[in-house]
Amino acid sequence: MSSSQTASALSTILQQPQRPQQETFELVHRPTQSLADEGNDDPSEDVTSDDVDYSFIVVQQSFQTLRRLKLKKFNREPDIEDVDQHFNNDQTVKPQLRNLDKSGGEDISFMHFLIKAPARLQERMPLIQWAMKTYPDQYLRGIDGDKTSILQILHTKSKTSNDALLKFVSAYPLEVANILRKTKDGGKLLSVIIPMVRTLNAPEFLTFFDPSPENLKPNPNTRNKNSPPEVDNMEFVPVANDVSVRDGRDVSYEEMGEVILLHWPKKTTTASGQASTRNRKQIHPERARYKDEKGQTPLHLASTYCDCDESQRKAQFNLVQKFLAWCPTAIENMDNDGRSAYLHRVASSGKPSLINQGDEGDEIAFLLKDNIMHLDDRDLVLTLLYGWPINAQPPSQRPDSAMREREIHLDLRELQNSESQRNLIRFIKNLNFEDILQYVRIPQHPFSSPDLTNDQIKPEKKTSGRRDFEEIFKVLHDKKVRKILKLVVDDDEDCLHEDEVIESLSRFKIEDFQWMKMDLSVMVLRHAVPDAQNVHLFSSGNHSVLRDWSSSEGLCQMTKLESVSVKIYRKTESQTKTESYARDFIERLVNHSPHIRSIEVAIEPRKNKSQEDWTNTGFLVSTNKWIQTMRDFAKFLGNVRDKMKLKGDAVQVAILDDGIDWPFAHERQCRGRSFYADKRNDFNGQNVWYSSSTGHGTLMAELVRMICPNVSFLIARLDQTGLENNTFQPTPESAAKAIRWAIQMGAHIISMSWTIPGDYPELTNAVDEARTAGILLFGSASDQGATSSVKPYMAKLSGEKNPVICIGGAREAGYGDDRALLEGEFFFPGQINGLTDSLPSLKSKFSNSIGSSVATALAVGFTALIKVLVNMLPEYESYREQLQDPNNIRLIFQNLLSKSDMNKLAEQRTAVIIPIEKYIKLKRLRNSLKGVSENDIAERSNRVLKDILNRLLRALININEDRKFEDSGSEDNDDSD
Repeated sequence: MSSSQTASALSTILQQPQRPQQETFELVHRPTQSLADEGNDDPSEDVTSDDVDYSFIVVQQSFQTLRRLKLKKFNREPDIEDVDQHFNNDQTVKPQLRNLDKSGGEDISFMHFLIKAPARLQERMPLIQWAMKTYPDQYLRGIDGDKTSILQILHTKSKTSNDALLKFVSAYPLEVANILRKTKDGGKLLSVIIPMVRTLNAPEFLTFFDPSPENLKPNPNTRNKNSPPEVDNMEFVPVANDVSVRDGRDVSYEEMGEVILLHWPKKTTTASGQASTRNRKQIHPERARYKDEKGQTPLHLASTYCDCDESQRKAQFNLVQKFLAWCPTAIENMDNDGRSAYLHRVASSGKPSLINQGDEGDEIAFLLKDNIMHLDDRDLVLTLLYGWPINAQPPSQRPDSAMREREIHLDLRELQNSESQRNLIRFIKNLNFEDILQYVRIPQHPFSSPDLTNDQIKPEKKTSGRRDFEEIFKVLHDKKVRKILKLVVDDDEDCLHEDEVIESLSRFKIEDFQWMKMDLSVMVLRHAVPDAQNVHLFSSGNHSVLRDWSSSEGLCQMTKLESVSVKIYRKTESQTKTESYARDFIERLVNHSPHIRSIEVAIEPRKNKSQEDWTNTGFLVSTNKWIQTMRDFAKFLGNVRDKMKLKGDAVQVAILDDGIDWPFAHERQCRGRSFYADKRNDFNGQNVWYSSSTGHGTLMAELVRMICPNVSFLIARLDQTGLENNTFQPTPESAAKAIRWAIQMGAHIISMSWTIPGDYPELTNAVDEARTAGILLFGSASDQGATSSVKPYMAKLSGEKNPVICIGGAREAGYGDDRALLEGEFFFPGQINGLTDSLPSLKSKFSNSIGSSVATALAVGFTALIKVLVNMLPEYESYREQLQDPNNIRLIFQNLLSKSDMNKLAEQRTAVIIPIEKYIKLKRLRNSLKGVSENDIAERSNRVLKDILNRLLRALININEDRKFEDSGSEDNDDSD
C-alpha cells in the first residue's frame, strides 16, 4: 500500500476532521504486521524513526475520535480511564502503542509531539495526562544534549502568548520543577516560569529549590568522583549537628592569657589555619542571577506585587522565601533602574507607604528587607534599600526618590552621660527608623547622671531597679520598629535594670541577644527573646544558675536557638571548680538541645568595667566685626522672615566631616549617614552620624547656621585615619562615597573643611559628578604644618572654571598662613574666639590661631545666605540656577572686593576678607524699620532685602543686563535689515 493509500484509509477509519495548517502531517507507510508480530522478541530492532512518527500520528488521531465521541454523547472531555479503555479496544492503534516510548525523526518523544502545537494543548490534555502516567520519565527528555525540553518548546512555540505553557505549569508543577532543576543554564526559562507560579498554590513546584538528598549529608566515600557537581546544591548541613556525633563531652580547651575558653563542638582547623565549627558550603546557582531585558532577575519577578487573595499571597510568600533560601546572594542584584528586588516590590505595589508598616504591611517586602539587613556590607545594604550605589554615578533622578533614607541601627555608645534623658529621648523620637534594625547598642549610662533618681542610682535600698532604658525601647516600638537583629545592652552591675524591662523586649523579634546582667533568669530570657538564634549570657559562676540554663526547662525551650555564649566572672570558686561547672553546663545543654549548633564558655577573672568619657577642652576664640555683622544680620533676617508672607525654600547644605553631636542634630533637624566603620573591636557596626569624634563637624555646622538661619543639613560622618597635628584627616574613599550620597540627597552646597594629600581618581570623579549635578563645592586650603609641595584635595580641584571653590582662613588683621595664600581663592575669617555663648565646645585641641576649616564653613554660610535671600524674593527666581555655578559665585565674591584687594589676592600677598559691613549696614537696617506699622512691615522688609540683594548680586545683575541689551540690539539690527 502506498503512503497516500495509508493516509486515505486512516482518514476513513478514524473520521478525523480537517486539521489546521499547523496540524497537518504526511503519513509514511510502514508494514504494521511486523510491529504486531507476537513472535518478535525485540520489535524495536526493525523500527525506524519514520515508523515512530507514524505511530505518534495514529495514536493522536485515535484520541481525537474518542474526544469527539465523548463530547457528542456525554458533553464532556475524556479522562485517563476513557483513554486507556479506548486504546485497549482500538485494534488499529494497539500495534502503534509499542512505539510511543521511542524517539521519532522529528520528535524525541511522544510528549514532545503532543505539546509542539500549543494552540491544541487544552484539547489534548487528557492524552497528555495519559502519557504522563504511562511513560512517567518521558517528559524529561531533551533536557541534556542538543534537543530542547518540553518547557522550552512550549515557550518558543507560543509566539503571542504563554497560555499553553501556563496551563502545563499549572497542571504539572512538580514535573516543571524537575525539568528546571536538570536544565543547564536555565535562567531564562526560570524567568519565564516564575511569573506563572508566583501566586500558584503549588508546593510541588517549590521542591525545585530544595537541595538533593545526597547534598544534605555529603559522604566523600560514596560520592562518584567522576560525576559533575550539581549546579543547584544549596547547603551542606554541618556534620557536627548530626545526632549520632553529638557528645557534650567533646569540648575544646584553650587558654588565652587569664581567660579559659571552652567550645563545643570541638574546634577544627581549616586549610587556612582558622578554627571553625562548621563546614558550610554555599553554591549560588547561576540561573538565579540571570537578567532579562529590564535587568530583572528571577527574584525580581517572584517578588512583583500582585493584587490577589490571601491564599495567593501566602503562595507568593512561600515562593520568595524558598528562593532566598536557595540563593541568598540573589538579594544583591539590581535591575536597570537601580532597584533591588525589595525596591522593585515596593515600586510595583504603587504603595511606598507599605515599606515601613512592619507585620501590618507587606510580608514579602518585610522578608526581602530582612535578608538585606543580614548583609555585612553596609554600603550595599543602603544601596539595596534606597537605590543606586553611592560608588557609582547616579542617574539624573533617583529611583524611588520619594523614599527617604532611614536609620538602620541605633548606637548610643558614643553618647554616654552626654545629655538629659528627656532631651535624648526627644532626639531619638525625631529619627526615622526602618522597621528592621541591624543592631541596637546601649551603654551603661547614655543619660547624664542628674536625670537618674535615687531609686535608679541605688536600687539596693529600694524595692525596684532601673527602668530608664524602657523608654528607649518604647520609642523604638512607637516608631514601628518590629525586628532587631542584634541587641547589645551594657547594664551597670551596681544599678541593674528590672527583669520587667528586659521582658518588655518581647514586642520585638530579636535574633542576637546580649544584655550585660549577671545570672539572668532563664524564664525572663524565654519571655523576652523567644525567637533568638544567638544569646550571650553573663554568669557569676553560680552552679544553680548554670544548671537552670541547661535544664530541660531552660534554654532548650528556645527552639530557634543556634548558639550560646557564656562569660563566667568567677568570684569565690576556684578555677578548677568553675571549669567543672562550665563543662557540666555544656554537656547538659547539648543533651537537652538538639537544635543548638555551638556553645562557648569563657572563664575570666573579675574585672571592673570602665566607661568611656570624652574630654571637653573648651574652645575659645576671638570674635571680629565680620562675624558679628553676619550674625546680627542673621538674627535680623530671622525676625523679618516671620513677618513676611514669602518664606522661601531652605538651602540644603551637606557637611562632610566627623559627624555632628546629637543635641545639635536634634535641634537643627538634620539628616545623615555615617561612612565610618566601628574599628575598635570585633563588633560589626558603624559609628553613628549623630556623634562627632572631635566636635569639629558640630562646630562647622553651627558656623553655617549662625550666619544663615534657613538652612537644612545633610551630615556625612567620614572615616578617618586619626588626628595628626591636631587636624581632622578623613579617608578619600569615605569622602568620595559621601559626595555621591550628597548628590543623591539633593544637596545644594557641599562643605569640606579638611584636606587630603595625594591623588585619588575616585574622589576626583565624585567631585566631577557633583559639579555635573549642579552642586556647589567648597573646600579648605592648607593651614600651618603642611609640608608637601603638591596641592592636596580640595585645593587641587579649585581655581577658575574648576569645580571646587578653595577657601583660606585669615586673621583679623587680614593676614593668612603662607600655604593658605598659595592655595586659597578667597579668604574668610579663620578666628572666632569669644563666641562660646553660641558655639559648641571641641573634644580635641585644635589650633585656634588660623583655621581654613572655620573660614570654609563661613564661606558656605555666606553663600547659603545669598541663596536664601533669592529664594525669599520671587523677583530673583531667575538667579537660582545661576547661583549653582561656582564661576558665578566667584564673580560675586570678586565683585564684593575692591580692585586693589583683588590685586593683593592675585599677587598672594594678603588674605583679603570681603568687607561685608559695606553691603550689610545693620544700623541703617534697624532704622529703616523703626516706626513702621505692622501692616507695612512686610512691604518695607521686602524693599530692604532687595536693596541688600542687589548689592550682593551686582556682578550677575550687570551681566544679565548686558545680555538683555545685546539681545535687544540684535533685534533692532534685524528690524533695520
